[in-house]
Order: sequence, then structure tokens, then C-alpha cells
Amino acid sequence: MSRDLVKPRIKIVKPRIPKFCICPFCKTKQRFKKVKEHWKTVKEINIEGAVLLKVQRVYAKCLNPQCKRASFPLPIKGISKYQKATSRLIKEAIASNILDNTPQEKIKKRFVRSFNVTGSRPTLDRWKHKEADKLNFKDLIEKLKPSKVLCLDDLDPERSTRKHLIIPDRIKGYILYLGTLLNQSEEEVVRYFTTLKELGINEVTCFIVDMWKSFPPAIHKVYPEAKIQYDYFHIWEAVNKHLDDAMKEYSRYLRYTGNPELAKRVWCYRRIFLKHPKRYTEKNKKLMDEIILSCEQELPANILVLKDRIRDIFENSLSQDEAYEKEQAIL
Repeated sequence: MSRDLVKPRIKIVKPRIPKFCICPFCKTKQRFKKVKEHWKTVKEINIEGAVLLKVQRVYAKCLNPQCKRASFPLPIKGISKYQKATSRLIKEAIASNILDNTPQEKIKKRFVRSFNVTGSRPTLDRWKHKEADKLNFKDLIEKLKPSKVLCLDDLDPERSTRKHLIIPDRIKGYILYLGTLLNQSEEEVVRYFTTLKELGINEVTCFIVDMWKSFPPAIHKVYPEAKIQYDYFHIWEAVNKHLDDAMKEYSRYLRYTGNPELAKRVWCYRRIFLKHPKRYTEKNKKLMDEIILSCEQELPANILVLKDRIRDIFENSLSQDEAYEKEQAIL
């Protein structure tokens, strides 16, 4: 039988009734006087089998006439107000999600498999956000000690009409900040960076960015000392687009100059020339050799040479000066 179908064991939890108690609102020590009580069901971790806690919540009357609260609940260790789970379960969920970087769906399945308790994704999110609201962002930044090399990329969540920018730490690999923009204008990006600086990220030596036109001027305004490096993936996306356009134009040229069969082959197999060399198959290599030998012009072969020289700039340059020298040699 599935664990989800096993009826959980009920465990009764009652608070200790004291002679004196302290009101958490006015801090007055006074004799205990019961006002009311109610019972709540709370989820708990238990390896041996499914357990639900039936917790008695006892309320004491505040005898201080100056206090704005008429009553308050007696504390129960491990049970938080309004929560439907014990503090131990909530801490385990948050630690798994944040410290271990475990996806919420896996946490949910692990709770059922190992701890005989369920937890939905919205519930896990609510616990995490409630705990995060207790923290100060500047203190977090100081503890994280981020590197000075940051990435900057846009994010388009579903059901959102605004642009989102995300700042991951390139060296340490974690996300530092996520903010929203009204549009892609320079003013909006400057506002985003200003907020980032106010939160404690003051020194950045390099930003790795995509192709937004507003990124470079905004970065120079807020972080004038920072260098800008365009993202490797987006650079190759732009390079491949231009090379693909060149192959298309060459295919049209072949068709108009009376070589329709070769034009068709160049059109159909042009994307093979754009692949990374490590992804070439033997069939790909054979097709490229046949096309290169069939073409009177050297454009297909030149495309392969150009790709290798561009890749050499990014993968084998030992310094910025060396990379610039290789770039000038291509131009």
C-alpha cells in the first residue's frame, strides 16, 4: 500500500499550564488566567510512520489594563503560530531548498518517501519567503562575499508584463539579485544598477552581458571602472546568424548562375557548417567535403576557417591584449 494512503497516527501535544506567564506584547509578568482553547492539526517529521500532531492552543488573559491585547497563546516549543507544520519540518525544507539547492519537487517527494509527510510547492515557497523576509539584504551580501565578476541577463517569466534582470555571481555560481524593469531603456537599467549599489554590491570589475544596447552606457554610468564582456553564447548566436545569411546568399547565387542542384545542397546542409567541431559526425564531415570540392568559390571553406579563428580568440587567448591582436588579424 502507498504511504500516501496509510492513515497517519495521531499524537496529542498539550502546553504546560504555568502558575505565572509573561505577555509577549506588554512584557508583564502575571498570574495565569485561562480565556479559551482550541485544537490545531500540525504536520511532523517521523521516519517510522506518518504522524499528525493534535496541538492544544491555550490562551491566557492579559491582566495589564494598559496592554492593547486582551489575550495571548501559551508558547509550545517547535510549534509556530498559524503554521500547519512543526518548526523542525519547515527548517528541513528550507535547508534542502537553499543550502543543498534541491528542487522543490524533489523535496516534496523526499518528504513523502523518507519522512511520511507531504508538502506542496506553494507551501514550500511560502515557508522560504517568510524566512527570507526576516533577513537583511545588505547583511546577506556581506556574508556571501560575492566575487567582482557578475553576469547580467534578462528573464521573461510567464504571466508577467515586465522585463526582469537577474544578477548571478560568475565565479561562485549563485544568484545575487533579481529585479524588474518597465522597459529596456537606459534610464530603467541605470535605476536597476543604482538599486544594486545601494544594496551593498559596490565593487564590480567585470560584467558579462548579452546584447541589450542599454547595458554598456548604464554600466559606465553606475560602475565606471567595470569592464564589459559580451556573453560567449550570444556572440556565437550573432556570428552564426551572419554566417547563415552568407550561406543563404551563396545558395541564391548558385541558383541564379545555373547550378540549381549544388544550390539546393548548400541550402539544405548549410547549418552543418555552423556546428561546433566537436559535434561533427562522420556523415557531416563527408557532406562538407563534398560541398567544398563542388564549389568553385571558397566561401564554405572560408566559413570554417573564420569560425576556427573566432573560437581561438575566446578559448585560447591568455590575455586581453592577445585576444585583441587576434581580432585585428581577422579584420
